[in-house]
Parts: sequence; C-alpha cells; structure tokens
Amino acid sequence: MLILSLMTRYSFLSILYKSIPMVLLSPTIQTSTFSPPPPPPPTTIPIIQQDSKQMQIQSQIIRRKITSILQKDVTLAGPLLRLAFHDAATREDEGGDAATTKESTHGSASFTGGSNGSIQYELSWSENRALSRPLQIVQSLYKEQQKTMVMRRPSFSFSLSSLQKRSDTDDDADEYKMSLADVIALAGAQAVEVAGGPSIPIHLGRLDVIPLHPTTQDTLQKREKGRDVITSKETTTIPITTEADDATAADPYYRRTILSNNETKRSIVTTTLPSAGLDSDGLRLYFTSLGLSESELVAICGAHDLGRHVTLLNMTKSCLKILTRDCLENAPVSIPFVSKDPDTFSNEYYKALLRWYDRNVTLGEVAFIPTDVNLVVDEGLRVYVEKYAKDEGLFFREFTSAYQKLVDATATSIGAY
Repeated sequence: MLILSLMTRYSFLSILYKSIPMVLLSPTIQTSTFSPPPPPPPTTIPIIQQDSKQMQIQSQIIRRKITSILQKDVTLAGPLLRLAFHDAATREDEGGDAATTKESTHGSASFTGGSNGSIQYELSWSENRALSRPLQIVQSLYKEQQKTMVMRRPSFSFSLSSLQKRSDTDDDADEYKMSLADVIALAGAQAVEVAGGPSIPIHLGRLDVIPLHPTTQDTLQKREKGRDVITSKETTTIPITTEADDATAADPYYRRTILSNNETKRSIVTTTLPSAGLDSDGLRLYFTSLGLSESELVAICGAHDLGRHVTLLNMTKSCLKILTRDCLENAPVSIPFVSKDPDTFSNEYYKALLRWYDRNVTLGEVAFIPTDVNLVVDEGLRVYVEKYAKDEGLFFREFTSAYQKLVDATATSIGAY
C-alpha cells in the first residue's frame, strides 16, 4: 500500500505533493528537433516605496475568512499550504541559483516564475493533482475581494522586459486591491496558524501573471517528448548547470537551467517543482536555488506534518484500469504522512522521522516518501531533524523564515501583514 500511495499521492512539497517519477532522471540531455519560441526574459520587480493602509485591512479580511473556512473543515489546511508552495516554488532566478543573493530583500531579484498566481494555469501538471479544490476556495475569496474593494490599486504597466510602477504621489495610491497571488500566499500562511503553527506575516504587492504559453494537449505531448529527452540513458555526465533542451526551454514546467552535482542520477533537478525522487543532494540543489539554507530546507519539509497521500484503496475497477487524473483527484481514501494529528501543525513529523530511522514505528504510523526519509538518512540534514524534534519553537521560527523567503520573493510592499 505504501508503494501505491507513493506513486499516486498528493501533499505539499512535490516532495511536497508530487508523483514519484516512474523513471528516475538520468544525468543526460540530448538535443530535440522541436524548436519552440524562447521563454520570456527574467523580470525585475520594483519595491513599492510607500505601503497602502488598505493592505493591512484587506489581509486581515482574507485571514479571517480562511480561519472561518478551516474551522468548518480543518482538513483543508494541508491543501491550502500546498497550493501556496506550488505557486511560489516555481521561481528560477537569473543564472539558476539564488544562493549568492539569498540574503537580499524580497522583490529585488531577476527571475521567472515564483508566487504570481500561475498555479491557476498549471493544474494539468502531475505535481498539482488535487489542487483544484483549494484553488477554487482561494479564487472565490479573491473574487469577493475584487467586488467589495474599490479598485484603484497602485498602478503597474507590464511588458515582457520590465514592470514599472506609477508615481507614488498619485492620489489613488492609498487604495489597494490584492492579486490572486497575494490571496494564495496569505491563505497558506493562515492555514499554518489555524492548524496550530506560527503566525507568519508576509509582504504583499504581487502581480498575477498572464500566461504566454497556456498548457494545451500539444504542450503536454511536447512535455512528454522533453521528458523522454531528459531521461535518456545514452550518456552519463552533465555539467553543474546546463541550458535546457529546446523541447523544454519554453515550457514553465521545466527549469531553464538544469542543476546537478554529478553525484547520482537522483541529484538532477530539471523541473520547477521538486521531484519526490530527489536524493538529499538534489534537495540541497533545489532549495539552495530558491535561497533557502539547509536548516530552512529541513524546516519547509515539515509541512508534511499536514496533508495526506492519495491511495488506490477502494478505487473503482474502471479507475484502477486507466488511472485518469479525475480518478486520482477523487480517490476515496487518502492516508497521512504522519498518522498522529495529521491536521495539526507541530514538530511531530520530525519525531516520527527519528522513530522511523530507529525502526521504532508501527504499521500505518507513517507513510513517508523518499524525500522525507532523506532528511534522516543524510547525516548533515539529520542534525536539523533532531533539533526540530526537540525544540518546536525553533522549528516554527525556521519554517516561518523559509515560507517568507519562498512567497515574498515576488512581493513588493515594504511592510508585512
């Protein structure tokens, strides 16, 4: 049952909720004959110099509504957190690595992707399975906010090469209307708090993206073609950073720059959301590229304290035969990563990891995936697992820092709300 749940699960990370690939990525790239248009250039987000008082008012409204929703159905906490992660973690900084600028302020890097509402166009991605429901909830709150708020947001003009803000002296600059990306990020933060975790203030002022290349059936076929190229076994080496093949370059599903340390096939990072098959080196490469430290990497994985796997249990025979997206979206049985209090945010995840490592877990107590157990198998990462298992307050502080780094990279407000 564990293997089946690993192959079909959903959760937060792609670690946090992504299907384990049937073929692990090979450190190889071959050239395809497909030549799509080039991807959009990186965008530099300006910092808003003066916040609107409406930011605080609107953020409080959204947080109260999320709290009300979760009080009626606490099982939505994990999916809302996962939604926020999947919208934010697609960021790729220019040059492919944010490690050299990870201490920089929010909204100052050149990048593609990130917390920009693009998740609404990416539900066809296998990693985003079962995100339809939390997205619909957030979109409903967003639409309500649009109707009730007089729309005169600090104005931005958009072009492929830049984003420019209107003068702060404009008379309407104090009136603010949130983006969908803002609401998604707030919903994830509030879900953590309502589930018993830390209060996480975040910056606002994100811009919603307009897709240049909407996902179509043709895109999906080309994506499969690109995956076939990447998983080829004909060669065995790859540089630390390599430009993506033409078949994947214009598809936001794939990174523009592939990351690898030449250690193992499972270390290679080719997609903008992390593979559940990554080893500990692959996890380091992926989260370092997002500007997170090792302690923050281990902390953000603690989101698996919330959430559940999709399983094949009690699924109809017709669904078992074809396993369509709809079948997996509506799977009748899901199981938690950690069976104890799966809708409460705590450090129980780390305690369970250590029990698993010591072979002291009982059947059904945990349902970990490879990226989970990598945290204790790897000696360097296990240090933080042990710290968080002993000190929940430390875990909460590190998780807060990691979450803010992920969602605030595209935010533009000076204040956090």
